[in-house]
Amino acid sequence: MAKSLINFALSLILGFFFIQIIFASDTGKITGTVTDKETGDPLPGANVIVSETIIGTAVDKDGYFIMLNVPAGTYTVSAGIIGYSTMTITNVSVSGDLTTNLKFILTPTVVEGEEIIVEAERKLIQVDKTDSRRTISSDDLKNMAVTSIEDAVAYTAGGVEDAGGNLHFRGGRSAEVVYLFEGIQLNDPLTGNSNDSDIPIMAVGETNIITGGFGADYGDAQSGIINVTGREGRNTFAGDIRYTTSNGVSEAFTGDNPHNFESMEFFLSGPLLKNKAFFSVAGEVNEDYGYLPNQFSDLNNFSGKFSWKITDNIKLSFSGLYSHSNFNDGFSYSWSHRLSEDKLTEFIPGYLNVHDGEYGEIADGILQDEEIPEFYSSWWSQEGLQTEDVDGDEILDMYFDYEPFADWNGNGQWDEGEYFNDLDNSGGWTGSAFELDYDANGMLMTPDGDLANEDENSNFILESESAIDTWYGNGQLDTEDINGNGVLDEGEDINGNNVLDSEDLDRNGSLTEFSMFDRLPLWERMSKMWNIGFTHTLSDRTYYTLRIAQYTTMLESNIIERLNEDTDGDGILDLYWGTEPFEDLNGNNIWNNGEWYSDLNGNGTYDLNLDWDVDGDGDKRNEDLNGNGVLDNYSPGNALTGIDDPSDMFHDSNHNNYIDESERDWDGNGVIDDYDRRFFWMPWSDIPDEGFKHASGDFYGVGAAHPYTFLRDHWHYDKKVTTTIKSELVSQVTLNHKLSTGLELKDYNLTNFWPPDRYGYAEYYTVKPREISLYLSDKMEYPGAIVNAGIRMEYFMPNSKYPGDETDPTWTSDDYDDWNGDGVDEQYQGWKDAAGLYEHSLLETDEHGIVIRPIKDPHKAENKLVFAPRLGISHPITDKAMLYFNYGRYYQRPALQYMFRNITYNMGGGFPIVGYPNLDPELTVSYEVGVRYQLTTLSMIEAKGFYKDIFGLTDTRPIYWTVSDWYTTYYNRDYGNVRGFELILLRRPPGLFFGELNYTYSVAKGKSSSVGQGYITEWSGNIVPTFESYLEWDQRHTFNANVSLSYKNFLTTMAANFGSGTRYTRPEQGRIVVENTETYPWYMTSNMRVSYKFKLGKYDANLFMYITNLFDLQRFRQVNDINWYHQYQQLVSRFDSNGDGKVTNSDGQENFFEYMSNVDLDHDGKVDDNKLNPERGPYMHPAVYQEERRFRIGITIGL
Repeated sequence: MAKSLINFALSLILGFFFIQIIFASDTGKITGTVTDKETGDPLPGANVIVSETIIGTAVDKDGYFIMLNVPAGTYTVSAGIIGYSTMTITNVSVSGDLTTNLKFILTPTVVEGEEIIVEAERKLIQVDKTDSRRTISSDDLKNMAVTSIEDAVAYTAGGVEDAGGNLHFRGGRSAEVVYLFEGIQLNDPLTGNSNDSDIPIMAVGETNIITGGFGADYGDAQSGIINVTGREGRNTFAGDIRYTTSNGVSEAFTGDNPHNFESMEFFLSGPLLKNKAFFSVAGEVNEDYGYLPNQFSDLNNFSGKFSWKITDNIKLSFSGLYSHSNFNDGFSYSWSHRLSEDKLTEFIPGYLNVHDGEYGEIADGILQDEEIPEFYSSWWSQEGLQTEDVDGDEILDMYFDYEPFADWNGNGQWDEGEYFNDLDNSGGWTGSAFELDYDANGMLMTPDGDLANEDENSNFILESESAIDTWYGNGQLDTEDINGNGVLDEGEDINGNNVLDSEDLDRNGSLTEFSMFDRLPLWERMSKMWNIGFTHTLSDRTYYTLRIAQYTTMLESNIIERLNEDTDGDGILDLYWGTEPFEDLNGNNIWNNGEWYSDLNGNGTYDLNLDWDVDGDGDKRNEDLNGNGVLDNYSPGNALTGIDDPSDMFHDSNHNNYIDESERDWDGNGVIDDYDRRFFWMPWSDIPDEGFKHASGDFYGVGAAHPYTFLRDHWHYDKKVTTTIKSELVSQVTLNHKLSTGLELKDYNLTNFWPPDRYGYAEYYTVKPREISLYLSDKMEYPGAIVNAGIRMEYFMPNSKYPGDETDPTWTSDDYDDWNGDGVDEQYQGWKDAAGLYEHSLLETDEHGIVIRPIKDPHKAENKLVFAPRLGISHPITDKAMLYFNYGRYYQRPALQYMFRNITYNMGGGFPIVGYPNLDPELTVSYEVGVRYQLTTLSMIEAKGFYKDIFGLTDTRPIYWTVSDWYTTYYNRDYGNVRGFELILLRRPPGLFFGELNYTYSVAKGKSSSVGQGYITEWSGNIVPTFESYLEWDQRHTFNANVSLSYKNFLTTMAANFGSGTRYTRPEQGRIVVENTETYPWYMTSNMRVSYKFKLGKYDANLFMYITNLFDLQRFRQVNDINWYHQYQQLVSRFDSNGDGKVTNSDGQENFFEYMSNVDLDHDGKVDDNKLNPERGPYMHPAVYQEERRFRIGITIGL
């Protein structure tokens, strides 16, 4: 496949060689003139050289020079000729796609070697920039208050970050942005994730963020381009090493548990052969423990680049990127606790359940020490069984001085409207003493006149200890199995429930503490890229490049299941067989002579009623949960080693939907064959799942103390390989025209695997689509106008099939067809299929050994061809002002998972989702106009307006394949439009203050914010709307600041982002839902970096402190429970009569009391915490808010 693709690419390149001129978008151009200072005449033949590189050229007869294919960066450029002093210009900045113009004015001299050095004037108005572009250099990144390229990009005008941390440019979906490194796309082709790799920040030479008007050389993007180029090696060695840590620092400043973070970064570059071969390498290794339980990630991240000038005209280059990360699934209730056998849910005293949740903010079935009232501690210290029923009448006697009430206004007395507990059913508040008798049901009884109050803890419940209440939290292992034989013997049933109660669930004879994290989802992410380039310079105005690259990204996950199979504690693996399995060839459901069977007991005959208890203990149980024939025991002391942890009981490393541990020779014939697979291997779907439901909170969790809970859904594997072949060539045809064209081929090899979930739904497919693109552009530069015009062609080949009738996609047993090829249709019969008598089967095995249901009436998916014109125009009004305009049609194929998901049509589960390979590319038509004006030599202001129409966005729709059953597929439905404007104020260094301020006003609307919106709407029984509404990332106002204060050797940089609030959908609207009607509160991030530079011997050093969430705000972008949040948020607006944002007595006592009756449900006179902060949901989720202020310190040492 790869060989044929290469041959095809080379033939096309050679065939078009003389008419194609290909543009390299990650390099820039240096042009200029060399003249005599005294006469102004041109100096033809003068040499212009870029110092510390292999780049240079000679001046033509008109005194003009051009240097193409200059990597982005900052350089020193010199011009010289015999008889004249050499002139050197320092700090010459070159950016990708743009032109840097220099003027050399040489002075005649009689002294050899005389040199004049000047510093380049960095023009703020780049007249050939017809797009919306923000450029970040390596020096900028080094000093910004950010820790990654993604952080730096987020402060770009037009960007909005959503609740999930995804960045949206100018109202588009997050996947509409293309992420490039060294010209190779790093997007995940399957999911559309805009960046599936981590690039070492020290490896970055320049980053260009283009949000509008990008040229025809960029494709497969609708909303933006993030183009990262690496730092180049030069003739001198350079390097940096940086160490950063928060360990101990955050704790010292904040007084709480630190966010432990530790990182080591490095960069090194230099010559291998002076003027011939250069290298650069960079890397980062870090560990980050987050600030909440179950947050951990490690990162090993490296990149390198090598370039070799073989001759003056030929250059070979190689670059690579490798990134590997292990990370946990993030905080959730289910993983936030530890379980001890001494504090098992089963043995929590019933009268303590009411206190569960008073500490830790959620009733999780695990009673914390802080939740146990002191009263009960005294119970357990007394001899005998305690009870509140002092008089023994089985009725709770209670005596009250007055009826309890909630003192909402705090005046110490009950007021009309305040809640009170009408204990005597008088209909009004009783302020005098009275006596009541309560029975176990809380019903009012006749007072007995003893004036006794037996309710010692005032919870209105008659409580008494049971025989095993003292087990809970007593620090010792408790069990009814006194003699340890695993059986409840006479005299051992302490509580009389006829069940053997024991805390020793793992049967290890001692108290064990289990971490819920032992069953958390573990993830491993890996990506790598290699990139080989060949550049041939034909002349000083023409060159071409050939590039072959491959990018691979992989994601794998598993949930660790460490279980104890010895449930009866006898040390023997219990196995039981009720019958011997057989192959039912004739479909009569009974064994017949000639049909294969497994002779499990070895008696030579088939046993229908085997009733075979393998270990002979009479319990007829099967403890071998994973089918490996070994008694597995859980060892909680063993540390996890990753997703392939050897203590894990369940794996599917070969991705065949069977548990690896069960794939063995069951019948003992010495061969693992098809019989073993069909009758003994354990399908992944046979593993139980879900676990126990928590006492409250409406969520499921798993714990090692409950040995029969599983989470098999979390096994996942995908691998995506993209092979790219590009031909790039550029030529300055005349001084005014630079023609560009290009050819790019992409070959995809994508594998995605999800095992069957609890509904039987599974995915496993490998697809190999292809893509070809071709573009042609012309950059026309004249004194009064610069025009970038181009057109792009994109051709996509799905290489897939789909059913002719989507309502009848696969063969089923109900189909009446000519199954055996005899020309007569008949009803499907399973036994004939199993006997191999059919020409086509109901189920087939694909090339990967996976059993699939073949598609009925398969059709080849359509290839898609689109053309996309682009136009950008700029007009320099003066030398300090320019006007620009751009227009473009931008196509992007949908994420490939929307085309190929579940293409085997697995209909297991409730409402499966199936990809649609005939999806059309999505289209954005964009317009932009802007003006740039230079205020001073160091400052500039820019204003621009934009409008976008978005067509054919992917959504989902139902397909009814029976009267009541439907599946979901993808289609092009959604439309969106975005409009807005941006203001940018920029000041460059040097100076006391410098940096950038930008503001964006934007309105983003569309028919749907989510690809799955149609599915969710249908599933909930609502009607899919046909009208536009706000998109969930619509944010009216966004403000970014990246500013620096420089004084002597100190530099302070602050990066801040303010958003007026994204949107959410008001709940309970009925069947027709208007999306994103409501707005979240404003949100702000703020980070600061303070550094001091000094000399450490002969090395440059920089000591710094990095502060996140500088203002220590507790803002949020999402809520835990939309219904809860909206309900209680609306109460404030309803009763806040004076508009101060809160409800107090000053809003009127009637208003205040009615408000309190809704939010003080525990009647303690204060607003309940989960009503005061409704964004945290009913159970006070701790992960809603941004992380509080944290500190890191570090040092950088540079060569």
